[in-house]
Amino acid sequence: MMMRVRSILFAVLLAGLLAAGISWPSAAQQISVDVFPTSAIIRGENVWLRFDPSATTDIVTYLDRGDAITLTGESVAADGDVFYPVEVVDTGETGWIRDLFIDPGSIDQDVNATAAAPNDTEAANPRRNARANRPNRAARNANRGQSQTQDDAAALDPTAAPDPAAEPEPTAVPDPAAPTDVFSFSGSAPTVTDPFTVTSGVLTVTATHEGDANFSVLAYSEDGYEELLINEIGPFDGQTTLEVEPGATLTLDVDANGPWTIAIEPSF
Repeated sequence: MMMRVRSILFAVLLAGLLAAGISWPSAAQQISVDVFPTSAIIRGENVWLRFDPSATTDIVTYLDRGDAITLTGESVAADGDVFYPVEVVDTGETGWIRDLFIDPGSIDQDVNATAAAPNDTEAANPRRNARANRPNRAARNANRGQSQTQDDAAALDPTAAPDPAAEPEPTAVPDPAAPTDVFSFSGSAPTVTDPFTVTSGVLTVTATHEGDANFSVLAYSEDGYEELLINEIGPFDGQTTLEVEPGATLTLDVDANGPWTIAIEPSF
């Protein structure tokens, strides 16, 4: 009797999904590529780029929804999955990605047509464009370093006039009435913050985001430490915990398409 009830409930649920236009994944959703190299876009979050076509091989890096890649060759079947060799457009890193995480609608088989005009799928997807058009971290760090060099040169020249078009970057703002490990940042676009040093090992990170696309916050240091603190789509208002070595100097890599704020303070 119980099995019959479950079968009826499943049939009703399936009918509702079909009526709403939602379908189960099928072979029709798999990608098909005839021309290489060809451009594509990642779908999904925290997608691993692997060294070899295998689910157990080492990981090169992680990718997120909207990241631009280039498919460089034929697929390879391994471990029950299908992998494509790819190159990450922003960084030049190479590796293998499961076909499941490649957006079929983003594949551009006509590379000449792409050079002439953007395809309709990309034009209609603001989230994808926001991520694909975002400068990579290396470029933003280079720009910040160049700005710092110009600022230093201006400081040495007392006759130099300030640049009226220069915009100050978000900086850590300590609260004089609170412990020293209190930092706040804000902005309305992708940003790499200035480095800041914490003395506490356990910190609370409170963040808000008013945009409608990807909102991610990556904490990293020059010695190779990285931790993805937040990775959400759309508006966000919440907290997470950051655990680091006391005395660590950190930088935040923020991806956003609307007003955002971040506050960091000791958890204890």
